[in-house]
Amino acid sequence: MKKIFVSGLMLLTVLGLAGNACAEFHPFKLLRRGATNILTAPLEIPKQTIASFQEGQKKTPHFSAWVFAGFFKGIVYAIGRMGSGAFDVLTSNFDRNGDSLINPEYVFDEWPGSAPKEESSSERPADSASQQNQ
Repeated sequence: MKKIFVSGLMLLTVLGLAGNACAEFHPFKLLRRGATNILTAPLEIPKQTIASFQEGQKKTPHFSAWVFAGFFKGIVYAIGRMGSGAFDVLTSNFDRNGDSLINPEYVFDEWPGSAPKEESSSERPADSASQQNQ
């Protein structure tokens, strides 16, 4: 009886510690990110075409080459985003660090022509104070 009690106590201890070790593991986040990247992967084609067009406008008046290159760059990026999404979906049940294989995490995080996301003033108190003094 004592062996069963000690074995049960050890099992509860191990299971309790395992729950704390995996407290930051969110399989549904990986599943959601993977499914989103699979579904939005084709949007990389217009995104990269627009980005190449904007880059080409700054460099040369012959922007058609930049649009053509951006189209194929978008296809390659779409394949990469779809592969990253499939990897996230397939490994969502496994405990891994949860970092995305590609950057940005989602296709809409950085869109060409949109304003970059601003940092809040609480993250950069020294910069906001120096701007007020100027």
